[in-house]
Amino acid sequence: MIYCTLYWLVRIGLSVLFRLEVVGVDNIPRQGAVIIVANHISAFDPPTIGAIMPRPIHFMAKAELFEHPVLRLVLRLGRAYPVHRGQPDRRAIRHSLALLARGQGIIMFPEGHRSETGDLQRARAGVVYIAQKAGCPLVPVGVSGTYRWGHRVVFHIGQPFRIPPDLERAAAQELVMEQIALQVGTGSIRQKL
Repeated sequence: MIYCTLYWLVRIGLSVLFRLEVVGVDNIPRQGAVIIVANHISAFDPPTIGAIMPRPIHFMAKAELFEHPVLRLVLRLGRAYPVHRGQPDRRAIRHSLALLARGQGIIMFPEGHRSETGDLQRARAGVVYIAQKAGCPLVPVGVSGTYRWGHRVVFHIGQPFRIPPDLERAAAQELVMEQIALQVGTGSIRQKL
């Protein structure tokens, strides 16, 4: 109930601030384990991507955000969980795998942090490890535009794909970013929020 209320408050609030357009929302499986993978251009990406999802979704957030009591409460209500970046965070990995084992969805930003230039960066190994271990589909989301008052931000949601369990980690990391790259800047009919 609280998540649902927070979901609609965020969705409406962001729709007032920005012109959000979504392409391919039907590519999101309505049930079952799934990892949403997206490029990361702004601090607005996690709540906005969560708000455009047609189902409840969990996401990793940098551990530093959980140090502030009010923000920690909001993040927990929004189904976020902490991840310590720059090192293998076994606790975050175990939590991600447990969520996926229960048929939940999670959002991950494979680049690990926001891109200062908007250019795509190399994927970190964590997303590949979790995807191969869980054996679930990934759905790529390409985010483009500018998070400024009244400006347009477009989310292209691609077809689900899987990382073969025997694919070498470096090749798998490239595959993830190639799938996201296909969604950044593609043209199609858009759904306005």
